[in-house]
Amino acid sequence: MNNHFKNIEINDDIELKMNIYNLDTCIVNSFRRIVLSDVISNAFDKIIIKTNTSIINNEILSHRLSLIPLEIDIDDIDNICVELEVSNSDYDKKFVTSSDLKVISGKINIIPNILLVELRHGEKISLKMYPIKGNGKKHAKFQPVSVCSFKINEDVRIKQDIWDKLSVKSKKTFRKYCKETLSLDGDHYLYDNSIGAYGFKNFNENTKNKIVTGVKKYLSDNGIMDEDENKDVVIFNDQYYNKKYVYSFKLESHLVNPYIIFSKILYQFNQKIIDLQNKDIEIDNQSCNVGVCFIIEGEGHTIGNILSKELQKDDRVKYSYYKMKHPFDRKIMLYLILNDEKGDETKYAKVLADSFKRIVKMNNDLQTEWEIILEKQKLDVQEIIEI
Repeated sequence: MNNHFKNIEINDDIELKMNIYNLDTCIVNSFRRIVLSDVISNAFDKIIIKTNTSIINNEILSHRLSLIPLEIDIDDIDNICVELEVSNSDYDKKFVTSSDLKVISGKINIIPNILLVELRHGEKISLKMYPIKGNGKKHAKFQPVSVCSFKINEDVRIKQDIWDKLSVKSKKTFRKYCKETLSLDGDHYLYDNSIGAYGFKNFNENTKNKIVTGVKKYLSDNGIMDEDENKDVVIFNDQYYNKKYVYSFKLESHLVNPYIIFSKILYQFNQKIIDLQNKDIEIDNQSCNVGVCFIIEGEGHTIGNILSKELQKDDRVKYSYYKMKHPFDRKIMLYLILNDEKGDETKYAKVLADSFKRIVKMNNDLQTEWEIILEKQKLDVQEIIEI
């Protein structure tokens, strides 16, 4: 099994950063799309406002309340009720925050000190609200993360003629300096003269200009070159490993351990493929002059990208692509052309079914690898996978 997830970091208990190896761009992008649209989470939805004399109308107030982050797993969610009873009898403005919410039934954790509304003298708010389950397809309030993104890592290397001036010991010391001082990743060096990899930029810390300046200063201090020398010493290129890009991936959760969030991404990915195998997929021969067109209802770009990419790896396939007629029409048209263009529909269906099997196996391998990571972190795997 390949090691796909490396250099995992957790910052402030909410941000997960890691490098991803040996996966196609469509798979890495599916992680981002799934957490934003398919992972089941909780949010306040049924909000009953008895009194609201504040400057904010009921619709805006309900919207602000529904965006309060909640836990992703809540026991007995149907019996949870939260109340807000607040008024202002003073002449100074009163700030109403999430700390003023009171749980009157059930058990739920709410992030404190989130500003909701300001009350002036004599104003009052009285309401009750209840959480429900949903996903990002229904509303953005159900998204369990505030940030989820990825980028291709950039390999950082210096000019070969300058690299050759360094001794073997100096090269090791230089790479250590780049890792510790310039925050470059030293897990994989693409070239002999590579000094590290550049992923996400930390605000005003490891910018490209600072990396270039730091490299020049180090080389100058060690007598390799003049710091003021106007020469392109540092080269940035996309980093790859085994002919595939290396990615930096990060997500920021609200109340949930980021390890759990990513576990649910892999679980939901597996469910999407299983559901896809159980769907009645139609064939529309009128949409293409050669090959076949599979009509897959209820799916979008996530599945379309994965299937078309996976089919292209099959030696029996000459070409494959997909399209969606309209973003609101949840249906993809997957076009498939085999090298044997005279093959019947059964042969085309067999090729598509084989691609499903390969994707399922890949995801099972990813889940197994992630479970090993969770065990090292001493997290309960079964508790995480259950939704």
